[in-house]
Amino acid sequence: MGWLRKLMGTLSRAARTPFEPNVVLLSGKDYAVEVNASSVTRQNKSTGQTRSIDWSNVTSVQVVAIDRFPIGGISFMLYSKEAVLEVPIESDGAKELLSEMQRRLKGLDNRALGDSMSMLHGFREIWVRQLDA
Repeated sequence: MGWLRKLMGTLSRAARTPFEPNVVLLSGKDYAVEVNASSVTRQNKSTGQTRSIDWSNVTSVQVVAIDRFPIGGISFMLYSKEAVLEVPIESDGAKELLSEMQRRLKGLDNRALGDSMSMLHGFREIWVRQLDA
């Protein structure tokens, strides 16, 4: 049985790219998100560990749904060239993040956002930075 676990771990690591990070393994309620004029910061409430992304560096936003018992849920994924920030929608402050994304990210696809809230598993892109013409 150990060989199967080892194989699955190897396949999982091989399939991952820098833009497909591990999904947060804790409940979304274990996180808080803070939004300000320059950045978005997610904090683990129990450890205090933070991760941030500057608004000016965000290149796209996706909604990811994971249906994996006993943990699963929906998260916003904010991408930059250097990093990915996952924010579970159950996080404290996620409503404020959504409001700020709708205000700040021109062209955010609200229809795709609404559709993604009913996904059981998968991802949907809701915004991509447009290159200046």
